[in-house]
Amino acid sequence: MGAGRPIDHVVLPCRDLGEAARFFERLGFQVGRRNRHPWGTENHIVQYPGAFLELIAFAQDFQPPSPDDDAFPFAGFLATKAASDSPSAMVVLRSGDAHADAEAFAQSGIGSWRTLEFSRDTTSATGEVKTVAFGLAFAEAPLMPDIGFFVCQHHRPENFWNADAQRHPNGVRTLTGLVIVADRPGDHADFLHAFSGVRPDTVRPDLLAFRTGDSVLEVMTVEGFRSRFGNERLLWTDRVERSPVLAAIRFGTAEAPGTGTIMRAAGGQPAATGNGWTAAWDGSSGPLLVFEEV
Repeated sequence: MGAGRPIDHVVLPCRDLGEAARFFERLGFQVGRRNRHPWGTENHIVQYPGAFLELIAFAQDFQPPSPDDDAFPFAGFLATKAASDSPSAMVVLRSGDAHADAEAFAQSGIGSWRTLEFSRDTTSATGEVKTVAFGLAFAEAPLMPDIGFFVCQHHRPENFWNADAQRHPNGVRTLTGLVIVADRPGDHADFLHAFSGVRPDTVRPDLLAFRTGDSVLEVMTVEGFRSRFGNERLLWTDRVERSPVLAAIRFGTAEAPGTGTIMRAAGGQPAATGNGWTAAWDGSSGPLLVFEEV
């Protein structure tokens, strides 16, 4: 499969979508306008070259889809996890052909043939309305029930990616990686190999690392996570024995010291780490945001 499926985006459920957007703006990100999906979820997009964050919440009229609805693996997963004290994220890789990936997932035993095709309108900063369209194929990781996994095919990428939206005051240039924390990282090697399309290039009892495109998907222990990122404010550590969690999103910045200055000036509370800064999101129950100089 060559370089495999690179990271496309991360779905971050929010208790308060407006407050989440304001938090990311305080950290120096440019946050897109509010959008609505056909099944009743709403989002804000924070975009980088080739990847993005999707801040998501339920509209007031949202009704959970039935299990036979094509949107169920997406909206149904979010609805099921919404009552959690620690909302669960979804890891999304890029697909060149969602139907082919659904077939591959079915054949490897990590998914079904099911796909979700949808479109929505988006309005640019200049007021121009464009249509974006996507195809999704879903994978299931029984050993990681609190993390959703799917791939995303962009049918009209020219209407989605916007270089102006990727210029962030905090200097962030790219999304460089995701970190999952698990008691036994090796237990997840087979699933992540089938999901990403690449074999791990680091295999240790405390760490798995899969390089997909220009980004890295890692699985590490709590001890390894604390040693690397040095953060004591996290509230999810007691959940890891029950289910792995998406523990960190890594960003590459133009100048890490400058990023910390901008975040503090904007009211953020970054903490220094070995190669940059970290910022806790959603009361520290969500993934840590890690800013590293590249």
